[in-house]
Amino acid sequence: MTDKNHQNLLGFFFGSRWLVLLGLSLVCLLAYANSFQNNFMLDDNLVIFGQRGVINKSFLEIFTTNQVGYYRPVGLIPLWFVSHMLGNSYIAYHLVSFFLFVLMVFFIFLIVRKLTLDPALSFFSAVLCAIHPINGMIVNYITASALAVYVLSMQVSFLLFMYFSENGRMRDYVLSLTFFVFACLSHEMAIMLPVYLATYLFFIRKGSWGKIFKLTFPFILILFGWAKLRSLTSFYPQQFVTALFVSKNMAASFSTWMDLVIWYVSNLIYPGKIIFLWSSQYEQEHILRNLILFVMASGFGIFFCFKWKRTWKSFLLILFALGFAPTVLSCFQSFPKVRPIIEPHWLYFTEFSYFVLLAWVLRSVVRKNFIVGAALSASVIFLLLVYCWTYNMEWKNQEKYSLYWLSLNKGNLTPYYGLGHSLMEKGDYLGAATSFGEGYGLLDYGTPQMAADWGHCLDMLGYGKMSLYWLKQAVQKDKEYALTYHYVGLYYKKRGNLLEAQRAFKLAVKLDPRFSPSRAFLKIENSAP
Repeated sequence: MTDKNHQNLLGFFFGSRWLVLLGLSLVCLLAYANSFQNNFMLDDNLVIFGQRGVINKSFLEIFTTNQVGYYRPVGLIPLWFVSHMLGNSYIAYHLVSFFLFVLMVFFIFLIVRKLTLDPALSFFSAVLCAIHPINGMIVNYITASALAVYVLSMQVSFLLFMYFSENGRMRDYVLSLTFFVFACLSHEMAIMLPVYLATYLFFIRKGSWGKIFKLTFPFILILFGWAKLRSLTSFYPQQFVTALFVSKNMAASFSTWMDLVIWYVSNLIYPGKIIFLWSSQYEQEHILRNLILFVMASGFGIFFCFKWKRTWKSFLLILFALGFAPTVLSCFQSFPKVRPIIEPHWLYFTEFSYFVLLAWVLRSVVRKNFIVGAALSASVIFLLLVYCWTYNMEWKNQEKYSLYWLSLNKGNLTPYYGLGHSLMEKGDYLGAATSFGEGYGLLDYGTPQMAADWGHCLDMLGYGKMSLYWLKQAVQKDKEYALTYHYVGLYYKKRGNLLEAQRAFKLAVKLDPRFSPSRAFLKIENSAP
């Protein structure tokens, strides 16, 4: 095939958005074909099927109530529809997540093509993003479809803003604002979009400060409305205001934050220790090392920004750096119930910057030396696919993923609870109680769910006093958690106190009238002579 024919073929392919979408769909399918059998786990059981899960709510109620302590109603819409139409078919949930992920990757292509005017680079960037295991949570973790909605809303809002900045159509601007509202109602990280838009106006559109403020001010007004709404539903706005004023040791907080950033960046480069939540020990002795790395990274960033000036490359470099700004909250704010953490999905919108710059570097090598560049690019793609397939298999079930998580990081309660609950469901009450106890002993905090399960396990093992203690702890933590009262009913029923058992079972059914397992015990007792 001649170079002209090759260019014509590429022009035909990139000239059709449907062909590009099909191509990226096939790439995504190649990367995640072994993920569709992965079962429900962790927050899936709470967010979807729990007492306060979406399957228990009307469509209106997902907008008027919290969900496991968060207010993200728009992000829950796909979960709500699938749960009410298909119930507990985990394959159906994975298919929806896969579809949303393909759209995310496709919008990366559209945004990058708009920025660079280079469809081949845009496609390569989208492919790298699609096959990198750090994004595998979207397809593997059913609840993460809410994150896909957040990212898509951010992407659509950003793309529409780009269209508006070029053609001046007010319709695009209004739609951009609308999707920004959707993003805010899907995840808290949406608060950064006005900053990203201002950066785009400065670097790409060469806008003046006055124009930048004028065009981003409506987005800022929406943030004020969102903050007011969130102040009625959760603690986040207070954290945003006080984050930088409560740290007792700024140097240690900075170093801890750098530990988290280093973990994330290192797994972008070499994806060997990816989990969806990484915890860091506060005040580790890495201050000097982290300060040196920060100064070096900042120096390189400033150098390349001056070299590239106000171009798409400098914009993407700054965008990538800005993505870490909200993560500062996890280290400079006092979190009594969790160690400083970073979650890769916090950066799902800005991470495309990394993949574009990586694709640009690889293509530059190809242009200088085709054989070396092609071999290097093929090796990167192959290794990412292998890591992606391997990571998909870790999501097979809750027990397997919890063990994988604990093998890498033991700084968060979630894998201890996940492992313990899985063992409890298998009847291994000793193993479950051991997992709960280890997690609580190491981290010194618990949840109503863990306290209730722990109390039930101790009851099954014959430790009556300890069992009742943890069941009471669960009630104190959450007086509306129905499963605790079910366990309390079982506790009293086992000891012949049918009156107390009956009260507990009735309260459990009252709190969870649709799914409470206590209903069966009430029927048995009510039918007794």
